[in-house]
Amino acid sequence: MCIRDSVDVLRPDVHLDYARALLETGNLEKADFEIESARLTKPAPKGMALVELSTARLRLAQGKKDLAKKALAEAQKLDPENADIKAFEIK
Repeated sequence: MCIRDSVDVLRPDVHLDYARALLETGNLEKADFEIESARLTKPAPKGMALVELSTARLRLAQGKKDLAKKALAEAQKLDPENADIKAFEIK
């Protein structure tokens, strides 16, 4: 059995975890793909908030501050009590 057979690609957190690793290593194009893959799983609102937070992190890394702010605002709207969302700042 290969690892691909044991990964549930219908779970948004799987895509977001991989996207975070890609983002941390500077692979923005692949991180974007994984974040959009997470979005396509149509997660519940709290899950979608994490997708939007990841989008904000990616857009900031891409130098797209206005798009990062828009994604962060959407994340805050979807899950206003999330500590990671509250802690993320765009200056």
